[in-house]
Amino acid sequence: MSTPAKIIIKKIIAVLNLPNGIANQLVKAKAIVKAMTGNVFFTTPVPILALVNTHIAVADAAVTAAKSKTAGTAQARDEAMKIVISDLVALTAYVQGIANANPAKAETIITSAGLSVKKQGEINKQDFTVKNNKASGAVDLIAKGIDAPNSAHQWGISPDGIDWTSLALTIAPTLAAHTQATGLKRGSIMYFRHREILKNGPGGWSQTMNIVVS
Repeated sequence: MSTPAKIIIKKIIAVLNLPNGIANQLVKAKAIVKAMTGNVFFTTPVPILALVNTHIAVADAAVTAAKSKTAGTAQARDEAMKIVISDLVALTAYVQGIANANPAKAETIITSAGLSVKKQGEINKQDFTVKNNKASGAVDLIAKGIDAPNSAHQWGISPDGIDWTSLALTIAPTLAAHTQATGLKRGSIMYFRHREILKNGPGGWSQTMNIVVS
């Protein structure tokens, strides 16, 4: 019989976790700004979100211009993206500061900004990965472990990393240590978690993972 992993947590770290590709990076940038806009945790973001939105719009236009392959447009696109990424790095640092000031809600604060969480100093961390499927609006969820007859796997899905109960879309428990969430809105940030159901009851939930749906 397996037992829940022993975890010792020293600090919860905000991770930007940018995807590959400029188009996907801009989708994530927009999703982060959207997640932070009007969020009660972030009253004075640095840099201000309006400025970040302006930089994103400039980068969007530069990406479009670069498709013409006109001289200088690729360089302008790359420079615009550097500014956007710099903004996102600064916002991540800002979110980390808010989380550090409220350790009891640190994970909720970080994930509500559309960022990922790393638990520094944990031992025997439960592996749980989330990645986009080739099909649009589908996400693959994969947990560490084998498919066993005496256990099952429960999957959580949330639109904000806070509310795990009222979302109409649910994921059925599985005997396999993997499943798929489908019918998700492209460009949205979705949050997932996993736990194993054993003979003597459910184990603890994994750390929350989020992804920009492609």
